[in-house]
Parts: sequence; C-alpha cells; structure tokens
Amino acid sequence: MFAFPPLSKFIRNVLIVLFSAFVATALLARFASIETFGWLSLVPQPSVAWAWQVITYPFAVPVTPGSLPALLFTLFFLYLIGSPFEQRFGAKRTFQALVVSSLSAAVPVLVLSFVSRGMIPLFGASPMVFGLFVAFIASVRAGQVSFMGVLPMKPWHAIAISIGFSFLSYVTSGNITPFVADLGAIAGGYAFARYLGRPTSGSRPSRKPPKKRPFEVIPGGRTPNDPPKWLN
Repeated sequence: MFAFPPLSKFIRNVLIVLFSAFVATALLARFASIETFGWLSLVPQPSVAWAWQVITYPFAVPVTPGSLPALLFTLFFLYLIGSPFEQRFGAKRTFQALVVSSLSAAVPVLVLSFVSRGMIPLFGASPMVFGLFVAFIASVRAGQVSFMGVLPMKPWHAIAISIGFSFLSYVTSGNITPFVADLGAIAGGYAFARYLGRPTSGSRPSRKPPKKRPFEVIPGGRTPNDPPKWLN
C-alpha cells in the first residue's frame, strides 16, 4: 500500500522558501515589471554573474502559464524524497545533500557552455530532486530499500530511473541544459551516498596482530624447592 511520509521540518522549510521565491518573482514581474529570472537563473554564458547564479538558480522559475504546475510537481517529489532522507540522516545531512546535488548539477552546465552555444539557462530545483533521490537509495547499507513502502529499489535502479526520465525530458524538449544538469546531480548524489557510507575511524578494526609473549608462566604447583615452570 502506498504511504505518504510525514513532512519533516527542514524539508518543509525548503518547500516554503522555494515556493515563496516563486511568488515573489511572479509579483515583481506582474506588478513592478522587474524581471529577476535573468539574474537568478544560471545563464550558460561566462560572466561574473556565475558567482551567485550557481547558488540562486534553484530559486529561479520563469513566470509563464505552465510554471506553477511544474513547480508544484517538483516540490511534491522533493517532499516525497526529502522527508524520508531527513528522517534517516537528519537536517544537517539533508542540507548537505541538497547543496552537493545543486552544485554538481551546475558544474557540467558551466563546462559545456564553453563549447556549446544556444543552451537555455538552468533553473529550478529539479536537480535537487534527482540528486537526493539517488543519494537516498544508494545510502542504504542493506543495498535495497522499499521506497515509500511500495517500490523495492537498489542503487542502480534509482540511477537508471533518474537518467531515463531525464533523457526522455531531453528528447521531448530538445533542451540539453536540464539533461546535463541532471546527470551532474545524479553523480553528486551517488558520491554523497558513498561519503555517508564510509567507515568511520572509530569503527575500523585494528590491523595490528595481537602482541605475542615469547613465554607464558604457568601458575600453581610450585614449592619453595621447585624451579619455575615455563611453557615454550
């Protein structure tokens, strides 16, 4: 039976911030004629604006008739994946996973912008969803998790589903920017899961062999006239 996870506190705050950014952007564009999309989104043209756009692009959403349904769809899946992740690893690790996924998505876009022209800007929190999804599945040490109580998944299932969905989006839209960004986020999410699963220094067994004594004393059975007894 499909079960919705309880909404965790940190993910709730993330959803509020992302939705509030969209509302503010729409109000500024509609009533003040101030377009913020070009400043917040990651424009694939080398410029000084990259210094903040690699951080702000998840909060950038174009004000178009179809932008609100797309945003709600992204936020819904961020809730479905992010809440179980936070319940398992805590708010700090969830924040780190979102940052890693976001930056990992930006890197291939920046690199590709030097060799490819005509790319669209990168915007929205979709890379966070892909990266967090892969990180959650791949971080389970048992090697398999029942996602939302319904879908048994292994790490390669999550990676294949994410790449396949992103590739289909690329085929239907023809925009390569979201596709390469999703690939970067998937790689970042998997790398972060490996980081979470690394053995800690306290859990590593000592590789030093036990110290052997050359001789062992056998106590007992000794009288004042008997010599010490040794076992070679």
